[in-house]
Amino acid sequence: MKKYLLGIGFFAFTGLLICCKKESENQVVEETYATGTTSVFVEESIVPIFDDINKVFMNTYDKATINIIPKTENEIVNYMLQDSVKIAVLPRKLNEKELKHFEGKKNVNQTPFAKDAIIFVNAKSSSDSLIDVKTIVDLIKNPKSQADHVIVFDNINSSLSQYFKNKAGVSEFGDNVYFAKDTKEVVEYTSKNNKAIGIVGINWLLQPNQEIANLKQNLKSMSVLNESDNKYYRPSQSTIADGSYPLIRELYVIEAQGVSGLGKGVSSFAASDRGQRIVLKSGLFPYKQPTREIIINEN
Repeated sequence: MKKYLLGIGFFAFTGLLICCKKESENQVVEETYATGTTSVFVEESIVPIFDDINKVFMNTYDKATINIIPKTENEIVNYMLQDSVKIAVLPRKLNEKELKHFEGKKNVNQTPFAKDAIIFVNAKSSSDSLIDVKTIVDLIKNPKSQADHVIVFDNINSSLSQYFKNKAGVSEFGDNVYFAKDTKEVVEYTSKNNKAIGIVGINWLLQPNQEIANLKQNLKSMSVLNESDNKYYRPSQSTIADGSYPLIRELYVIEAQGVSGLGKGVSSFAASDRGQRIVLKSGLFPYKQPTREIIINEN
């Protein structure tokens, strides 16, 4: 009888431990700057750099989980204006009209953390290696041109297509423009067509996934005219740094949580010395130069 009671007690204790463990596993972790779970909507052309920062952030703060959701610029901004997205990463700041939506509701913090470049790519077999922005704008504006080139964007709603749509001052694109569904398709289409000029963010070519890495071997980046000195420059970390490359963008973590949550944590981390070193290593240019300590041994 005594053994029987001991057995019941043992199984009851074991069951209690299992129940406690399950409750612990299912427990929702309170969101702070370094704990909890959230989603960040990232503009598709700059996913690789934020993915790098996010991985290090979550490795540093192991109670934080941030899910990256790639979307076009238009989708992200619209979601933010509907208050359904609290944290976003965009290659621009929200404009005054967009910020008015948040007046009297919550503060919006826009933290710059990197600079990247918009680049033009074409097939290695193409004889063209120089381009100027005016040529691209003219191709976009002309609806019935018999031009020798076709411009290829990643998506009709992407930050890249919106940038050139605004630059051309048009409400619709001309017949010389082709829209792929993503960067991989831009690279694939352009590498096979001598008349195509693909427009992509440099981040995807510096940190390509395996598919893009294989395809980009058949591409070359074009040198772009800087009208201020009438010289052509290839996109690189150094030409982004000194501003000689003419198409540079600033990248921002934008958070409108209204509380001190993970948005504040990851934006502060991206702008920190450690985050800026990640940007530098990626091939983009950090918004603030990371500090360097020089130790002089006098012995």
